[in-house]
Amino acid sequence: KQISDRKVRYMQAVGEFKVQREEFIVQRDVLLEMLDPVKLDLLLNKSAEAIDNTWTTVGLTRGMNSLFTMINEQFERIYSLSETIKSMMQSAYDLFHREHGFPALQLPPLNLERFKLKLQLLAAETEKFCKDPVNILGREKHFVIKRFYSVLVAQAREVFGDARQECEKWLTGVLAPIDQQIKDHKIQLEERLASVTKVNENQESLKDQLSKLKVQQTELTIQHEMIETLISKLHSNPSA
Repeated sequence: KQISDRKVRYMQAVGEFKVQREEFIVQRDVLLEMLDPVKLDLLLNKSAEAIDNTWTTVGLTRGMNSLFTMINEQFERIYSLSETIKSMMQSAYDLFHREHGFPALQLPPLNLERFKLKLQLLAAETEKFCKDPVNILGREKHFVIKRFYSVLVAQAREVFGDARQECEKWLTGVLAPIDQQIKDHKIQLEERLASVTKVNENQESLKDQLSKLKVQQTELTIQHEMIETLISKLHSNPSA
């Protein structure tokens, strides 16, 4: 009964984890979509058009700085979502450790902080680029834009690509440890439940055998008493 109850509680916890898993899949897809290089290129191309359509140096530099402001705001949202997913998965790990004695697990590391820092540094580099007269004054607009995109924006695209690879790797592996623990624990519970069931069956079998032996004992006792009675009569009446 105790083993069976534990299995019921365990399966309830697994059901809760399945809900969390479905939420994880939703959040995972959102995160990867935010890091989609195609979407990033759309943002960059749209910004490039806006920058190219400016006619003043002030408008040009404002457009370049604004682009990196948007890039950093987007990555801040990505970083925030990654932290939410990490917290959700750690809670799932802790649930099984707390409720069912699973070995304590720590999530595989996912640190997007360094990518966020790189983008912030690129934003600072962009501001320096825009303030340096050597880069802006006396140069044709298309040359300035081309240099801006080939140096600074290209690095930002690379940072996004590296961050996406890091996230894909983490998102693929984060479920594996707890999935394996769940499978192993389920097998252990089933083996223990089967063992207890077998013991109970053996006890029932022994009870049946004991009951039959008691019936036989009763029958033999009756027969013995009848024989004893008959022998007694024969001894008391030899001529009978």
